Amino acid sequence: MSVMWEEAQTKGTTPTPRSGHTMTVIANKVFCFGGCGRGTDGKARAFDELYTLDLTNAECFGWDTLKLEGGPPARARHTATAITKD
Repeated sequence: MSVMWEEAQTKGTTPTPRSGHTMTVIANKVFCFGGCGRGTDGKARAFDELYTLDLTNAECFGWDTLKLEGGPPARARHTATAITKD
């Protein structure tokens, strides 16, 4: 058995480079929250952004930015857990 990696095609605005973020999969979406990296001014900072990656179209995944109202403040090196109702 052999495995080959290839870069996935995406559309939309991708998150800026970061570390210490969480990636949580719920159904056919991946949620990317927080992390730390460089702001537009080049200075290190933590992020409070929430991105989604829609996995429904395997030929071209779609990124989207969600606006949070009353969400958690900027953070990095945290955890995120999906909890479902049965």
